[in-house]
Amino acid sequence: MLPIQDSESRVTPLDPAEAMRFVDRAPDGVVMVDETGVIRYANQVARDMLGSDTTPLVGHEFGFPLGDTDRALEIELRGRDGTVRAAEMRLTQVGTATGAGWVVAVRDVTGRVESARRALEAIQQRDDALAVTSHELRNPLTVLMQASQALADTWDELPAIRRLELLRRVNRQIFLINDTVSRVLDAARMDAGLFRPEPQRVLLLDLVLDGLPGLAERPDRLRIDVDERACVELDPEHAWTVVSNLLVNAATHAPHGEVVVEGSTSGRWTTLVVSDQGPGVPAADRHRVFDRYTRLDLSSSEGTGLGLWIVKSVVEAYGGEVWCESQEPVGARFVCRLPSGGDDDRTDHGS
Repeated sequence: MLPIQDSESRVTPLDPAEAMRFVDRAPDGVVMVDETGVIRYANQVARDMLGSDTTPLVGHEFGFPLGDTDRALEIELRGRDGTVRAAEMRLTQVGTATGAGWVVAVRDVTGRVESARRALEAIQQRDDALAVTSHELRNPLTVLMQASQALADTWDELPAIRRLELLRRVNRQIFLINDTVSRVLDAARMDAGLFRPEPQRVLLLDLVLDGLPGLAERPDRLRIDVDERACVELDPEHAWTVVSNLLVNAATHAPHGEVVVEGSTSGRWTTLVVSDQGPGVPAADRHRVFDRYTRLDLSSSEGTGLGLWIVKSVVEAYGGEVWCESQEPVGARFVCRLPSGGDDDRTDHGS
């Protein structure tokens, strides 16, 4: 630490003009306002944040209240390029030769505000996921406990056919629980940025037939009309995520009608269609149905509202697209356009 006397003897005070040049290069905006509320000085950052190319700041009304010096004010500013930025403004009252004035410090806090917004969204998504998961698990866990308790208590008295029925019920509830957890984990991986497309060329028909035995919810009537040469260039697990979520969606909304799976390849693209004979999707909701936690049938307690959102996220991650159409005379068609891994646009492998 330098002795105060020696330090003072070697330091030359800045002249006012040099001091103002330092202020002009400050990282925050600095504005000086006189006792009448008129701007007398603004550094470069303040001019960029508060001004415009056509209207200078100096000589104009400040335009913000000047009385509150006890706290920072959060304001929104529209920049010269039209973008809206979040800013924090602090006022300090000072004495001048002509009376009272104010020094105003303006700091761009857009990054901080965006970080806080993303943190709140993450918390909300976590809470939503917990609420959905607990709701969806309650029913299968209840059935699972009842069926397993019945087996434990009355095994010797139960006919073999009744035992088999209860075991199948237990098995189905386990599949349902696994399906719910898988969806929530898929959503969590996507939110965390851990989802990575890993393209592999796989036969669509083989994928569907291999995955069906493990499907949690299968339609009562299922028709598969997939060309045996149709391919998709997706990681097999990701491809089955798309197919299975579309099938579970169809089984949920059209449990007793026929569900049809179609697939064909034309050049670089494969079209996958899952159609059902349920109530269909109103035209106004065909985009919204792919949003997270969207359930159009509010009277139903089934479904996490994640399945179609996951489908859209996976398909788009591989450069494809998905949309919903009307199925005549009743029902809905969910159409996916997926990369096939082929190069020849003229090759048509369809049914």
